[in-house]
Amino acid sequence: NTNRVMLKNSEDVDGTQSANLILEGKANGSRQLDKGNNKSSNNKDKIKSHLVTLELYKDGQSLQEIAKSRSLNVRTLEDHLLKCSQEGHHIPWDDFIPSGQETLILEAVTRVGTAKLSPIKEVLPEEVSYFTIRAVLEKRKLLSS
Repeated sequence: NTNRVMLKNSEDVDGTQSANLILEGKANGSRQLDKGNNKSSNNKDKIKSHLVTLELYKDGQSLQEIAKSRSLNVRTLEDHLLKCSQEGHHIPWDDFIPSGQETLILEAVTRVGTAKLSPIKEVLPEEVSYFTIRAVLEKRKLLSS
């Protein structure tokens, strides 16, 4: 059962542009995915924004490509992946953890704990990002909710 996510741009009745993501391949046909725009909707078939991000990533798009197509910033997409993982979805964390940084992060955690991210970041090289720290902690299920 293969899913396909498509971005469809359209013009609303009031002349504003909107983008809709369509997920095809589900047993029940197509479902509209929530782009994360500000319009409220009572459509119970809309898929949550963080799940859209996960589907697009699984379909082979980079976070930068997803950010551009969905008009979101990469930090928001990183948060989406963390939320998906916390909900039990599999995230290939090694895609986001540069070689050698996981060991450095785990050593830092041993020294300063996991209560806060900033003490971990302070003892690591500058090139280690907060997202990489969060990815390692989530991968190891050490991230506090």
